[in-house]
Parts: sequence; structure tokens; C-alpha cells
Amino acid sequence: MRGFLFYNVKDYITIDGKRVRMTHSMQELGKIGKEVRRRARISLKARGKVVTGNLYNSIRYEQGVSKNEKSLDLRFSFPGADYWQYVDEGVKGAMSSAKAPRSPFRFGSGSGPQGRLRPAIDKWVVKKGIAPRGAGGRFASRKSMVYAISRSIYQTGIRPSYFFTNAYDKTLKKHNAKLEAAVAQDIGNAIKTLLDGGAV
Repeated sequence: MRGFLFYNVKDYITIDGKRVRMTHSMQELGKIGKEVRRRARISLKARGKVVTGNLYNSIRYEQGVSKNEKSLDLRFSFPGADYWQYVDEGVKGAMSSAKAPRSPFRFGSGSGPQGRLRPAIDKWVVKKGIAPRGAGGRFASRKSMVYAISRSIYQTGIRPSYFFTNAYDKTLKKHNAKLEAAVAQDIGNAIKTLLDGGAV
């Protein structure tokens, strides 16, 4: 899962049996999650990837603590849009990899969900209000056009958009120093409290 923020989320990690509050670190992670989502949405719009709004509205983030309480986590999820990785990394075509040579996905490999391409294309055509025309300028059936588009995509693939990958990488690079400072502040506060004889 790569935000929605849960209430009652742990805000501490455990070091040598002592709970260390990571308040500033959690706040910084929340800022990172919010900016990643903002950047990803901007990218989707800029690349014309917002048709139904399903993927655009699905982006969630959650900051928290790992199960062993040794580290902080920032996880993203896309409920209802499990195809987000195909949009992000692209998909190689069954006949050609030219559009997405670095993608780990390929049409016809049998590793992905079956029978979902054509219904998705049909929905896209309806949303776009495309009226297909055949030979002589006559209107063609939507079914035949959906078949033709689906077949072309299946054979040649989908280009990657990197809407999430780029948003995540750029945001992390921008906030990395601030996150490190927040972690140092939280641990420093905990050490000071312990040296003063208080409870962390």
C-alpha cells in the first residue's frame, strides 16, 4: 500500500524498551503524504488521465508506525482503483514493448485481471462522448470502435505516466532534510526527558 489519516494511530516508536514520541516526525510525514497526493492529482489532470475521476479521487495516504514499533511508515493506497500501477508504470503490449519498455506489466501475460480492458474502454468512450464514423462518414457502432481501440491497446500497450512515481520521488527529495530534522528533534526531546529523570 503506498491518505487517509486514521485516528488513534500510534505516534511513537520503541527504542530499548522505551517509547519515544515522534510527534514532529508524524506531522512531517503527513505533509509529505498530502503533497504527494496533490502532485499526483496535478499530473493526472495534465496528462488527460481524469475521465471518470475514479483514480483521481482514490489516492489515500496513512502515516503510522511499523508493527515492530521500530520505524515510521508512510503508506499510500488507491481503493477502488487497483489499476493505478498500470497507469503509472504503463503496460507492454502483447506484440510490442515500445510504449513501455521498463514496465513490469504486459498484456497477455496472464498475470493481471482478465476481461477488464474492453469494459474500461467502453466506459471511456461514453464519458468522452465519442461518436465513431465508419467508411463514407456513416456512424459506426460503439461496439466495433471499442473493439478496435481495445485490440490496438492490447497489442501495442500503454505508455507510462509516472503520475505517482514522479510525485513521490520529487516530494521526498524536497522534504527529506525536514523529515530528518523532525526525527532528530523527536529523539533529542526523548533523550533530554530521560536525562532529566522524566518518562518519555
